[in-house]
Amino acid sequence: MKKKDYRLSAIIGFNILITILVVATPIIYIQYQTSSQLFEEKLIQDFEEDLKLTQLFLNSEFKIMNNSLNSISENKEIIKSLEEDNFKKVKKVLEEISTDFSSSDFLFISFDQSKETIDVSINLHDDSSIIEEYLERKSNETLSFGVYNNSNVVIFTKKPIISTNSGKVLATIHTGILLNNNLELLSKISDRINHHNLFVFLGDKFIAGIRPLKEEERKIFQSSFSQKLFSTDQKIYYSGKLDIFEDVDLNIYFETSSLLIEELRQSYFKYVIYTVVLTFILAFISMLLTHALLTPNLKRLLNFLHSTIEDDNLSTYKKSSIEEFNIISDDFSTVFQNFKIKKNQLSRFINSSQLPILIWDNDGTIIQLNESAKNFLDLEKVGENIVQDSLLNESYSFKQLLNKLEVNNEIFNEEIIFKNKKEWKYSLWTINKDKHEEIYFAQCFDNSEKVKAQVEIELERAKSIHNQKLAALGEVASSIAHEVNNPMGVISLSLSILEDEFHFLKITNAKKSEKIERCLNNIDDSVTRTSSIISNLLDFSRESSKDKQDNKKLKILIDKTLIFIESKIKKQKVRILIEDMDSELNVFIKETQFSQVLINLLNNSIDALENCSVKKITITNRSENGYCYLGILDSGTGIPSSMVEKIFTPFFTTKEKGKGTGLGLSISKSIMKEMKGDLILKESEQGAHFIIKLPLKN
Repeated sequence: MKKKDYRLSAIIGFNILITILVVATPIIYIQYQTSSQLFEEKLIQDFEEDLKLTQLFLNSEFKIMNNSLNSISENKEIIKSLEEDNFKKVKKVLEEISTDFSSSDFLFISFDQSKETIDVSINLHDDSSIIEEYLERKSNETLSFGVYNNSNVVIFTKKPIISTNSGKVLATIHTGILLNNNLELLSKISDRINHHNLFVFLGDKFIAGIRPLKEEERKIFQSSFSQKLFSTDQKIYYSGKLDIFEDVDLNIYFETSSLLIEELRQSYFKYVIYTVVLTFILAFISMLLTHALLTPNLKRLLNFLHSTIEDDNLSTYKKSSIEEFNIISDDFSTVFQNFKIKKNQLSRFINSSQLPILIWDNDGTIIQLNESAKNFLDLEKVGENIVQDSLLNESYSFKQLLNKLEVNNEIFNEEIIFKNKKEWKYSLWTINKDKHEEIYFAQCFDNSEKVKAQVEIELERAKSIHNQKLAALGEVASSIAHEVNNPMGVISLSLSILEDEFHFLKITNAKKSEKIERCLNNIDDSVTRTSSIISNLLDFSRESSKDKQDNKKLKILIDKTLIFIESKIKKQKVRILIEDMDSELNVFIKETQFSQVLINLLNNSIDALENCSVKKITITNRSENGYCYLGILDSGTGIPSSMVEKIFTPFFTTKEKGKGTGLGLSISKSIMKEMKGDLILKESEQGAHFIIKLPLKN
């Protein structure tokens, strides 16, 4: 996806826009928060005033009730009727007076020594049970608060009626206000507090309200008891406690519309919209001004930079009216001149170096190289690909190194093996990747001669040790053969005598006769086999100087060689399959050294088959153009492609540490080269496939 380009004027305008918004937004937000806080504090203050007014109103109501009771308790007609025990007249007088107690729900007289009452209460409740429960509590308080019948909340006040003659308490006059759904009382309070709706709770229980509460509203109140001020989408509520009675959790909630907050929000929203619109206008004007001032000067500066880089020569720059652009052009000119000096110095160093030096980009395209690199890697010019167009195109180790560099930007010192038109090259490479520019710097050193010299020294040393071992083995084998041949001759002679004597013996038991004859044959076979092994051992262990290249039957040589590793083959349960071997085929080789090569290849295959389910080694042969090609193919896992290039390299081994020297295949290849043959690794879909190239009969 192509990256989108932006104009400088647009970026500056956008920056102005963002700057104003970033500065203005917190200011507007802080102003809004401050105003909201002030509004909230003012609202709480107003509600607290309403709470005080409510409390004053209730205290005033209770005082009025108390004064009314005083007038009743001092009523001479009631006192006289009580002294005369004329209760009917008392009730009649009370009923006449009760019209002055329209705000009270209860009005009755009780007697200390009797449960009888004179009740003239006017309400819709079962006042007799409430009065009975109230009197049973025998409260000593003039003003008392109580919950009756588990749900009715009543505030009672009382006054004794005292005889004017005797000073004796004749009875007690009581009056009370029922708070449950007392709309008249709540309406009076609401009229005095700016017509706010109010609701009264006892604890978490709703007892009265200016209007019925919905179930959702009750849940909101119950979940917000601990909050002084809270709100919903449409309403604001204030919670206050009525301090009329001690130890009574009587709470009152004021309700008002939330339109004030909404108006505050809308005003600030308009202010924000105005600020944003003004900011966009300012940003757009700034963008136009910037475009008009910067674009011509910037284009001229860019043209100067572009032409200088493209021509690789410092161009002439006409001074701009903007000072910063002039500073940029001056600094660029200085940097460019210094760069050209350094570039020329680097180019001279690279071109004069006797070591191959290359620079290529992330795609492998060569940016710079010297003559040594051209000759060493068979390259022609800049612009070619380091992998595809050079001798490194088939080098697995170089491709591995490039993969490492893609992951890791460290400096690598690696040995790279590749093949030119004539021979294998061993080179030491130092490669560094510039992670910012995605460029690779490489210097290499042709180490082929040194490696060849080391290989030849090690091969000669290994051959010398091997020949010493063979010489020692030859002496031991000669001694063993001498010591073993004498008793074997005695055994053979004795066996002939036994066979002759056996024919003259007359054994009536046919089974015994057959058994003895079979034993004699087994002894004869064992003597013959032992003699053959001793003979082969002597042939194999004789000095290499005496091992002359001559015409030998290939089938006989293979059979002789297999005798030496027969026990290992049986132990590992490996099946040897020899396909279409001509028993008369002669090859021109050194017998002992050929056996060494064959044993080494077979041992390698047997080791490779150790953990395989199918253990098979196939030996094939074909003759072509004066050579016999002897194939050794096993059913193992084969040789990884990453190791194919190095398989004949001295001291390289695929075996575990301590199980191989890494010289077997390299020595075997040099042995076959000496005999005008070769040892070749052939590509195979399964297992390792080696070809021994043998010259045919001389």
